[in-house]
Amino acid sequence: MIKIYPFPALRAAPEHASKVVATSTGIEANSELLQELEDYPFSYLHIVKPHLHFNDEVKNAKVHYPFAKNYFRQMMEQGVIHKVSQNSMYIYTQIAPDGNTFDGIITGISFLNYLEGDIKKHENTLAEKEERLMNHVQSLGAVAEPVLLACEDRLDLADWINQNKESPVFDFTTKDQCHHLLYELVDPEQIKQVQKIFDSIKELYIADGHHRIAATTSYCTRLFTTQNKSVEDLLFMAYIIPESQLKIKSFHRLVKDVGAKLIEKIIVNEQAKYVIEPVSNPQKPMSKGEIGMYYNKQWYQISINHSEDLQLDVQFLDDEIFNALLKIEDTRLDTRIDYLRGDTPLQEIQSNVDLGAYSLAFILFPNTMDEIKSIADNHKTMPPKSTWIEPKLPVGMVIQRF
Repeated sequence: MIKIYPFPALRAAPEHASKVVATSTGIEANSELLQELEDYPFSYLHIVKPHLHFNDEVKNAKVHYPFAKNYFRQMMEQGVIHKVSQNSMYIYTQIAPDGNTFDGIITGISFLNYLEGDIKKHENTLAEKEERLMNHVQSLGAVAEPVLLACEDRLDLADWINQNKESPVFDFTTKDQCHHLLYELVDPEQIKQVQKIFDSIKELYIADGHHRIAATTSYCTRLFTTQNKSVEDLLFMAYIIPESQLKIKSFHRLVKDVGAKLIEKIIVNEQAKYVIEPVSNPQKPMSKGEIGMYYNKQWYQISINHSEDLQLDVQFLDDEIFNALLKIEDTRLDTRIDYLRGDTPLQEIQSNVDLGAYSLAFILFPNTMDEIKSIADNHKTMPPKSTWIEPKLPVGMVIQRF
């Protein structure tokens, strides 16, 4: 069963909320983020991406984490963020600019649920990023972005959420035009009702946040073994929504510093494990088994006949092209691969290659929720950055404190 609990938190003062809350992104640095730091001195980006203040490409824990910790302390001293008076759960509603609505619960979940396999994962994590996030959590004693978890669609949970939306503590729109509504839950009866619902739920699936959950549970394990913390106090913060609400997109791959002789092997296709054909116009794959490739000012379509039910396009790309032909042995660690979210325009991807920043690009069709669950249920994992899943959660709206 899934054990959920109210948890200790900090929140932005209501008058500052829209300027504190930042949108979750996997982007480490770009002009838009730098502009946000300049325009919003209270943005939580100052804390989660402190390296932006130093123009550093390489993360420097000895410099960046003390800076973030000091910035965090100053925001508390100025009353921009403050401790919540009692442990709480939250109902959170996000209305995206396209009208998609996401409705779920922000709660604490026992770290044991993750370690014992009740929280199912589908992606490998990058060891360096996991370690970096854990050190950041340890430095601050806080986590500002929930893990996104999917549960089975349940009428009783939907009814409970609708019945317990009263006066929101937050009701604001961020600059990306997402509308955010947050409802605090402290009444013991309300909490017992939803805990009873989750007592009958056997498993949850990680939709987004594999690195965050791994880092936070590693930190919880350390506290458990070194400080004799009780299990009930060792939680990770999660946002749980019904799986039917998730919007799943792909991650595309840009590859640099690969020689022409290796790339030509893809086109020659000696092993005939796929069919590759040039196409006149750029187009995204229309179905599973199709991969787009751009190289030397030419688009190609790669067609795959999967030999296994659980084989994914992204896994085929890793095994049969990256590993076998391009000699990229571990996509978790290889720095020659960069990732772009699935709604990136093809023209932008093409320009990156044409300008010489990258050798070639691969365009993928999104995985389905059924595929993600099948992978997780069979204790398999996808390569890193296999899925781009929405909603993307706000950073700094609710901050779990340890």
